[in-house]
Amino acid sequence: MQGGGVKQTSQQDAAADLLQVEAAAMRGAELTRQLLSFARRQIIEPRAIDSLARLQSVKPLLVRLAGPEVKLEFAWPKAPIFVFMDPVQLEMLLINLVVNAKDAMTR
Repeated sequence: MQGGGVKQTSQQDAAADLLQVEAAAMRGAELTRQLLSFARRQIIEPRAIDSLARLQSVKPLLVRLAGPEVKLEFAWPKAPIFVFMDPVQLEMLLINLVVNAKDAMTR
């Protein structure tokens, strides 16, 4: 039974990676919808969303976008923070914020 724990851990890691890939694909689909909406000048779909939950879900992407030379620190409040906006626009805002900050630091 030696090495059994290693195999299980790598399977768990693979499963976790697949969940992240699935979440990224769903965010990509939402972002694509938003871009197409903008191109066609469709109405944005604002609604009450938990911005904290959305930020936590996009955190892995933000960390990757920042790169290894930039350390992102997150301070999470204890209660959800609800905002009334399109969830894809919130993600685009966060992505743009990280990319622009990184660009400004490398100059």
